[in-house]
Amino acid sequence: MTVHAGSCHCGSVSFRYESATPLNVRECQCSFCRKHGSRNVSDPKGSIEIVSRAALTRYRFGLCVTDFLICPACGSFVAAGMGEGSECYSTLNLNCFDDPHPELVPEPMVYHAEDAGDRLERRRQRWTPTRIVEPEPAGSADA
Repeated sequence: MTVHAGSCHCGSVSFRYESATPLNVRECQCSFCRKHGSRNVSDPKGSIEIVSRAALTRYRFGLCVTDFLICPACGSFVAAGMGEGSECYSTLNLNCFDDPHPELVPEPMVYHAEDAGDRLERRRQRWTPTRIVEPEPAGSADA
């Protein structure tokens, strides 16, 4: 396994990515990813742990089946994730890696023809199992 580390711009959100495969870089063509210049990587046999000092900002649009995980302090787009029960899968923004591998040219990907079911199934097969560690939102603890 190769271990990659990274973080948002300010360091409030960090991650550890383990994978036994070479980095396979994809470039989603949705408006969010294009406007953020993201280059994404994932490995369904790998693992990701994302740790945030504050509750992550989550943004959804389109089919509303994906949380775009954004640092609440500096605004960096770190990952996109989806949860199913206790399972979570995500893809990381390679630009947030400590070594972002600028030499790797991403493969452009177009997903707009997928419906929600197709999109979720593709992600189950291609995205990386993920553990997200963040503080509980204020007022969410049982009184």
